[in-house]
Amino acid sequence: MKSRLDKKCPWHDDHEAIEMKQANYRKKWVMPYTFIMVFFCIGLGIFTKYRISILLGLLVLLAVTTKRYAAVTSKGFEQFSNMYIFTNYRMVAWDDIDTITYEKLPDHPENSLFYFTHGDVTSRAIFPTAERKRILHLAEKYHPDIKTYDGAVFKEEVKQKYGKKREKK
Repeated sequence: MKSRLDKKCPWHDDHEAIEMKQANYRKKWVMPYTFIMVFFCIGLGIFTKYRISILLGLLVLLAVTTKRYAAVTSKGFEQFSNMYIFTNYRMVAWDDIDTITYEKLPDHPENSLFYFTHGDVTSRAIFPTAERKRILHLAEKYHPDIKTYDGAVFKEEVKQKYGKKREKK
């Protein structure tokens, strides 16, 4: 059942859309600690003269509870954030994307990390590794001149090029 606070993603009608995998790889203690800090900041603002900490606590609470979505669609790379109070939508068209770099996550090989570079800005999202070929095919279909890189190969090249010099020192 959807609540009134949940909003539809802009790409819900696009049949080519590949949605990112919702994964939070946080340690178990992070979320309880964050909520303790939020309530501490709000309490500090209520019971002391430092009223600004109420705002800080509410902003941290908003940041932690924000739901972030991303998708590769026929339009390009789209990001959507549902902050319950308002939403934020960013779309980078295929023509604006210069490169796509992908690599498997070492701890979670079923997921791949994708970096979409457009100008000086790089956006990242986690997608299932099984969808990698489909994402790259979609990129080639809508922007044939796009450059794609495998992050693991790049890391090996860097290690070979610069690793020996560091070992000598």
